[in-house]
Amino acid sequence: MGLKRRILGFFTFLFITIFSVHAMAVEYPFIMTTTPDTTQFGFNISATGTFYVDWGDGKTETINKTTTSEQTISHTYTSAKSYTVKLGGKATGYSSDVNISAFNFFSNYNSYAPKIATIQGSIGQIFSTLPDTTQPRFINLFNGCTNLEALPENLFSGISGAPTSRMFISAFQECRKLTYIPEYIFKDIKGAPSEYMFSSAFKNATGLKSIPKNLFASFYGKPAQNMFSWTFYGAKGLSGFIPPTLFAGIDRPNVATATDQMKDVFRDTGLDTTCPENYYVYDTGFNSNFSSKVPCTICPNGYADNKPDATNLSQCTMTVSSGFYIKNPGDTTPTICPAGSYCTGGNVIYNKTSSPIPCPANSTSGAGASSCTCNAGYNYNGGTTTTSNVCVVNTYTIVYDKNGGSGTMSN
Repeated sequence: MGLKRRILGFFTFLFITIFSVHAMAVEYPFIMTTTPDTTQFGFNISATGTFYVDWGDGKTETINKTTTSEQTISHTYTSAKSYTVKLGGKATGYSSDVNISAFNFFSNYNSYAPKIATIQGSIGQIFSTLPDTTQPRFINLFNGCTNLEALPENLFSGISGAPTSRMFISAFQECRKLTYIPEYIFKDIKGAPSEYMFSSAFKNATGLKSIPKNLFASFYGKPAQNMFSWTFYGAKGLSGFIPPTLFAGIDRPNVATATDQMKDVFRDTGLDTTCPENYYVYDTGFNSNFSSKVPCTICPNGYADNKPDATNLSQCTMTVSSGFYIKNPGDTTPTICPAGSYCTGGNVIYNKTSSPIPCPANSTSGAGASSCTCNAGYNYNGGTTTTSNVCVVNTYTIVYDKNGGSGTMSN
């Protein structure tokens, strides 16, 4: 009997140890909190792999998926309150169907999206880029998450390389309390755009205030069909102008196909339709698809347009003081007028130059002059210093300037 007890005790200890080690080994890189009225919560997985869920009420669950067909994982609570739900595991395969999302909270029948209050961590650590570079799709990922207010910047860490088609279609659609987008949330996903990549991604996200200038900085090369169509459609809270570098890496489109690449991307938003003073409309090549909303960039240093509706760089001018000129195209600092010439100043268009005017015969000037002075023994004689030989010999030593100022006379 003593031996049996020792054997039973050993196996009990072994079981507890194995169970404890397993429990300790589970990591949960993605964490959600639910709204206080939560009595049921769940999500959809369309990927192969093993996944772990801690439902936040002391219950845990392991899901082993061997197919990429959609499976809804749900849990019912005994009382309504806010729960902290944790998700772990690793996806090993994704559907080849371009309309199937690896993971989301959205369903036409039973949406758990409105129950999400906050999220933290990375969903990309669970649904990562596979070793063969296959990418997950996040179609409707948080679509309908009307109570979600913020996104973690590392949300998609673990996903890298070229985007796949339809990757983020409607991913944040109807996230009406979302006020900002982390600037580098997509930074590791880079390369040529893919079809419908961000189509409707932030559609009707009415709480958004601005668009980070580097949000899409990692995408470059040939444009793709509907890559940004309807991306911010209906995001009425957006204000200011479109960041001019938002699509900077993407090649300018063929005019005939441009409409199919960014159709209504900013339609029904609060973005500006004119640029503010000292800015001008930046031509991205896609402006005709921006529903009259404008990308603006500031006039170069030292230049201004002095009106709030400049449409191109040629309306940026520098007011140059008399006695100075613009020596080289694009100079941001005027050059002092050289001796022996005069400079009238005035407005100079960016990338244009102005030139010193040589003093007429029998006159001279020092550096920084706005007019020339007759040499001793010559007078102004009613001419102007913009015509030649205006200073003529006479019997007096006289010094007059071109503006008729008094001089000194002697005989």
